[in-house]
Amino acid sequence: MSIIETIGNLVSRSVLHALAGPPMRPTTIITAFCIVGMTLSACGQVPLADVSAEPEYKQTIGARFKSKQTLLLIGVTGDQNYKKQIDYYVLVPEPGFSGPEVVRKEKMAKGASLKVTRVLQSKTVFAQRVYYVVEVTEAKGLSAPVRIKLTGSPQDGNRGLDPSSFEKLD
Repeated sequence: MSIIETIGNLVSRSVLHALAGPPMRPTTIITAFCIVGMTLSACGQVPLADVSAEPEYKQTIGARFKSKQTLLLIGVTGDQNYKKQIDYYVLVPEPGFSGPEVVRKEKMAKGASLKVTRVLQSKTVFAQRVYYVVEVTEAKGLSAPVRIKLTGSPQDGNRGLDPSSFEKLD
């Protein structure tokens, strides 16, 4: 008997045993559906709402920062077929990330000037994320907005940005 046949038989017996075993409890079924739902919701684009006018973020619009280290400006596509179009950029510390959604990567030198123009927030049950949309003085002519993910509270001393990467100027 080959290895493939052996594995096939083991899988078949495991499935049959699971089906012939005692009935599953409702909590087990609900838990399984929740895990599958959370996994599927993590795939794809998360809708973002502009929350710039909300009291929590209003004072952040116009805030100026400078980068404290070399950062990566990564152009990302939101197309499900990974079309080579940039829908937005993210500004992140090295090493950044890679994958089929990455269309372009370039380094931004330490000291780059940033100005917050909008605040975006995810409005899903499973993912609560906030991003600042910024103008980057050193990156002229970008075809899409630049986002920075908040790592802290907008009320902290650095308005929610990672203090090892960004310094507040105002």
